[in-house]
Amino acid sequence: MLLSSVSKRKRAAGDLFSHSCDLSPDEYICKVRRLTKPLGNYLFWGINSANEELTISIPPKYRNTFYFVPGHYVVVKSLEGSKVKGEITTLLLEKQITQMCSDGTW
Repeated sequence: MLLSSVSKRKRAAGDLFSHSCDLSPDEYICKVRRLTKPLGNYLFWGINSANEELTISIPPKYRNTFYFVPGHYVVVKSLEGSKVKGEITTLLLEKQITQMCSDGTW
């Protein structure tokens, strides 16, 4: 059964805006940073909690469906690569950020 574009978008939205704020050991929080030089179609600079600039990518199911703006906080799963250090798994909403700050997991 083939999914229509609307079904794919709904499924991707459910994954991207997940309501659980639990981080696994190989995940960390990054802030999407403004692009200063071209990195590729689906690559961004991200700043982690140690103020290191990392190259993060968008997985194929989110491409051409959602747009990430500089200043968004995202959960990134670390990858073993020489250039790309992580892949976006979740976009954090404001209420998730405040909940994580109150829980002490931020």
